[in-house]
Amino acid sequence: MPQVFSTSVSPAIKVQVIDRQRPNIYLAWTSGDLKESREEMAIILNKAGFNVLPSIDCPADDNTFRIKVAEEMKKCVCSLHMLSGEFGRRFESDDDISFPNYQFMEAKKRISEPGSNFNIFVWLDPDNSKTVKPAQQNFIKYIRNNITRNMMFSNSQGPMQLVDDIRVVMMKQDTKVYDSKDTDIFFIFNQQDEADARTIIDAISLEFPVETMNILPEGEDSYREMSSQQIPKSKLAVVYFKYAADWALPFIKQIWKQVGGASSPTPMFLVGEDDPRTNLARNFKAPRVISIIMPKETIPDEVKKVYSEVV
Repeated sequence: MPQVFSTSVSPAIKVQVIDRQRPNIYLAWTSGDLKESREEMAIILNKAGFNVLPSIDCPADDNTFRIKVAEEMKKCVCSLHMLSGEFGRRFESDDDISFPNYQFMEAKKRISEPGSNFNIFVWLDPDNSKTVKPAQQNFIKYIRNNITRNMMFSNSQGPMQLVDDIRVVMMKQDTKVYDSKDTDIFFIFNQQDEADARTIIDAISLEFPVETMNILPEGEDSYREMSSQQIPKSKLAVVYFKYAADWALPFIKQIWKQVGGASSPTPMFLVGEDDPRTNLARNFKAPRVISIIMPKETIPDEVKKVYSEVV
């Protein structure tokens, strides 16, 4: 029978400390119609604790532009790209590439570098009344089809929500790095549901290696951080609840953001028992998340089914 591991918070597994106070964020130069929006975003990001680069107007010369992009992006740990229906200024030497397009592709190269922890955030103006130029449609389609690790695509209604999402990912102050393990299934539950959870885990572990986390009332911030580090090393993350529905939904929403949202490398499965009946109204709909309420006795087989479908 595969071994089942149980994870708990312990200072013994602390490896290092990350200090991400006031990280540098590359706020990409935009198409002309978003110039004022970019200036507003820069102010909000600065108030939220970020150092915003570049701090100068977009260069007019193609070569100067490329040089400044390289210099400023090198100083940053993440980038934010604001897009509208406009393709933006094109290079004189290459009409198929715009300034916003070039900056995104350069940021994408940063993510691909060995050992890179660079993050990309893309925000699409949610105003559906604006016409989207054909070249921009192709660019947006390319981004959506090539979302990778450390990349988040958003069309949130306003800059405040977007910046809050960025803070969740980037502003982890004094973060402990835990000794996470590669596994097939990462099963998370609350102490309130421990007895029922153990029964389900025993059934699942007959076929799959399972890492478990029992969330205790104290130290929930530490549990969230441990989960966000373990999930990328797991093929499927399961959040289970019976009586702890009030804990489970806020927990998975927060964790989903921390591991990259729609770009998370690991799918998540929120599963609750149909007893008590109040659980029937509990669900969370989001990309890379499956949410089901069902009888307890069917949960082990459903976890196995979901695993086989998403892995």
